Amino acid sequence: MNQAHAPTSAAQAAPADGYFDPAEFSIRADLEDTHYWHLHRREVLLDALNAVCPDHAARLVEVGCGIGTVATHLNDNGFNVDYAEVHQAGL
Repeated sequence: MNQAHAPTSAAQAAPADGYFDPAEFSIRADLEDTHYWHLHRREVLLDALNAVCPDHAARLVEVGCGIGTVATHLNDNGFNVDYAEVHQAGL
């Protein structure tokens, strides 16, 4: 006989869409401002874009920007980046 089992705590904490919990954006804000990987990643992306577009003439779009740290960093360094996020909590 099959019996329904109560979901595990991880399943209970899963977002309604089963993919991403927008509440994570507040955690990511601190992480992306301080963690070496995020800091270095932004610099690598900036260096790569400077190599292919040194005059910053390209208009860029980042779709799925999360909290926007990459696009903001690029904008702060002379690029023109628009960005979008499906979760309003990220914006």
